[in-house]
Amino acid sequence: RQRLLGFGGSMTEASAAVIMGSPRREQVLDDLFLPPAAGGAGVSVVRVPIGASDFALEPPGAYSYRDSEAAPFDASRDEALLVPCLQAAKRRCPHLTLIGSPWSAPGWMKSSGSSVR
Repeated sequence: RQRLLGFGGSMTEASAAVIMGSPRREQVLDDLFLPPAAGGAGVSVVRVPIGASDFALEPPGAYSYRDSEAAPFDASRDEALLVPCLQAAKRRCPHLTLIGSPWSAPGWMKSSGSSVR
Protein backbone atom coordinates (compact mmCIF):
# COMPACT_ATOMS: atom_id res chain seq x y z
CA ARG A 1 0.00 0.00 0.00
CA GLN A 2 1.08 3.51 -0.71
CA ARG A 3 0.00 6.64 1.07
CA LEU A 4 -1.27 9.45 -1.18
CA LEU A 5 0.42 12.77 -0.44
CA GLY A 6 -1.96 14.89 -2.51
CA PHE A 7 -2.60 16.26 -5.98
CA GLY A 8 -1.03 19.22 -7.72
CA GLY A 9 1.35 20.53 -10.34
CA SER A 10 4.34 22.77 -10.83
CA MET A 11 4.60 26.46 -9.95
CA THR A 12 7.22 27.96 -12.26
CA GLU A 13 8.16 31.59 -12.79
CA ALA A 14 5.96 31.61 -15.92
CA SER A 15 2.91 30.12 -14.19
CA ALA A 16 3.31 32.54 -11.28
CA ALA A 17 3.47 35.43 -13.78
CA VAL A 18 0.24 34.28 -15.46
CA ILE A 19 -1.59 33.90 -12.13
CA MET A 20 -0.27 37.07 -10.47
CA GLY A 21 -0.78 39.13 -13.64
CA SER A 22 -4.39 38.09 -14.06
CA PRO A 23 -7.12 40.57 -13.18
CA ARG A 24 -8.92 37.48 -11.78
CA ARG A 25 -5.90 36.44 -9.67
CA GLU A 26 -7.91 35.91 -6.46
CA GLN A 27 -10.48 33.77 -8.25
CA VAL A 28 -7.78 31.71 -9.99
CA LEU A 29 -5.99 31.09 -6.67
CA ASP A 30 -9.29 30.17 -5.00
CA ASP A 31 -10.19 27.81 -7.86
CA LEU A 32 -6.84 26.03 -7.59
CA PHE A 33 -6.03 25.94 -3.89
CA LEU A 34 -9.27 26.00 -1.92
CA PRO A 35 -10.55 22.56 -0.91
CA PRO A 36 -13.32 21.01 -3.03
CA ALA A 37 -15.85 21.61 -0.25
CA ALA A 38 -15.16 25.35 -0.65
CA GLY A 39 -15.40 25.24 -4.47
CA GLY A 40 -11.71 24.77 -5.32
CA ALA A 41 -9.73 22.02 -7.02
CA GLY A 42 -7.95 21.10 -3.79
CA VAL A 43 -4.40 21.38 -5.15
CA SER A 44 -2.24 20.42 -2.16
CA VAL A 45 1.20 19.57 -3.64
CA VAL A 46 3.32 21.94 -5.71
CA ARG A 47 6.68 21.25 -7.33
CA VAL A 48 8.86 24.36 -7.28
CA PRO A 49 11.94 24.63 -9.52
CA ILE A 50 15.16 25.39 -7.66
CA GLY A 51 16.62 28.12 -9.87
CA ALA A 52 15.61 28.37 -13.51
CA SER A 53 13.53 25.90 -15.43
CA ASP A 54 12.46 25.75 -19.04
CA PHE A 55 9.55 27.92 -17.91
CA ALA A 56 11.65 30.81 -16.57
CA LEU A 57 10.67 34.15 -18.07
CA GLU A 58 13.89 35.70 -19.39
CA PRO A 59 16.30 34.29 -20.37
CA PRO A 60 14.63 30.88 -20.44
CA GLY A 61 16.42 28.41 -18.21
CA ALA A 62 19.53 30.51 -17.82
CA TYR A 63 19.71 31.63 -14.20
CA SER A 64 20.59 30.00 -10.93
CA TYR A 65 20.76 31.09 -7.30
CA ARG A 66 24.53 31.23 -7.61
CA ASP A 67 25.81 32.13 -11.08
CA SER A 68 29.49 31.45 -10.39
CA GLU A 69 31.48 29.54 -7.82
CA ALA A 70 32.53 32.81 -6.18
CA ALA A 71 29.10 34.49 -6.33
CA PRO A 72 26.93 34.74 -3.22
CA PHE A 73 23.66 32.80 -3.02
CA ASP A 74 20.84 35.00 -4.37
CA ALA A 75 17.21 33.91 -4.63
CA SER A 76 15.86 37.46 -4.97
CA ARG A 77 14.52 36.83 -8.49
CA ASP A 78 11.92 34.46 -7.03
CA GLU A 79 10.73 37.15 -4.61
CA ALA A 80 9.08 39.10 -7.44
CA LEU A 81 6.46 36.54 -8.56
CA LEU A 82 7.06 33.02 -7.35
CA VAL A 83 7.21 33.62 -3.60
CA PRO A 84 4.12 35.89 -3.46
CA CYS A 85 2.14 33.38 -5.52
CA LEU A 86 3.17 30.50 -3.26
CA GLN A 87 2.31 32.56 -0.17
CA ALA A 88 -1.15 33.28 -1.60
CA ALA A 89 -1.60 29.56 -2.31
CA LYS A 90 -0.50 28.68 1.23
CA ARG A 91 -3.10 31.07 2.70
CA ARG A 92 -5.78 29.09 0.88
CA CYS A 93 -4.26 25.67 1.57
CA PRO A 94 -2.36 25.81 4.90
CA HIS A 95 -1.20 22.18 4.51
CA LEU A 96 0.26 22.86 1.03
CA THR A 97 3.32 20.67 0.41
CA LEU A 98 6.15 22.20 -1.63
CA ILE A 99 8.68 19.97 -3.37
CA GLY A 100 11.86 21.72 -4.54
CA SER A 101 13.29 20.24 -7.71
CA PRO A 102 16.36 21.47 -9.66
CA TRP A 103 15.97 21.65 -13.43
CA SER A 104 19.70 21.85 -14.07
CA ALA A 105 22.93 22.35 -12.21
CA PRO A 106 24.30 25.90 -12.56
CA GLY A 107 26.41 26.40 -15.67
CA TRP A 108 29.61 26.82 -13.65
CA MET A 109 29.20 23.24 -12.37
CA LYS A 110 28.87 21.71 -15.86
CA SER A 111 31.53 21.03 -18.48
CA SER A 112 29.42 22.92 -21.07
CA GLY A 113 29.49 26.05 -18.88
CA SER A 114 25.75 26.46 -19.50
CA SER A 115 22.64 25.48 -17.58
CA VAL A 116 20.76 25.01 -20.86
CA ARG A 117 23.25 22.65 -22.58
